[in-house]
Amino acid sequence: MTLLDEVAGARRTRSEAAKSAVAEIADALLEMGGSAHRDAVIDRVAIRRGQMFASEGLRLELLEAFDRYCAAMARKGRPALFHLPFGEGSRRWSLTRDVMRSVTEQPATTVTLLPADAAGPASLGPVAEA
Repeated sequence: MTLLDEVAGARRTRSEAAKSAVAEIADALLEMGGSAHRDAVIDRVAIRRGQMFASEGLRLELLEAFDRYCAAMARKGRPALFHLPFGEGSRRWSLTRDVMRSVTEQPATTVTLLPADAAGPASLGPVAEA
């Protein structure tokens, strides 16, 4: 990591970090077939970040990002990327049916993330074909 990277990282706001965490959760769920226990998703994100295991800080960051994102989408009446398929208190995270339908209909597409506090979309990137 260069000094420039460190400075850019230090300027990252809490909002930007939350958007990044939401994208990482969605990417991990896509890799895992669309649904998984939240601990498995958190472990996948840790591995993608180059960590051997998820720290308590990462775990809290992702739990908070998931909860805030879902609450913000519900409050705004906008469709979310993921949800709790077994309801409140569930520890299973899942991509929504619309997202999964989009991925299966167009396997080489880009899934678009609409952050709760952003004016425009942020791409999650290409989805690998199964």
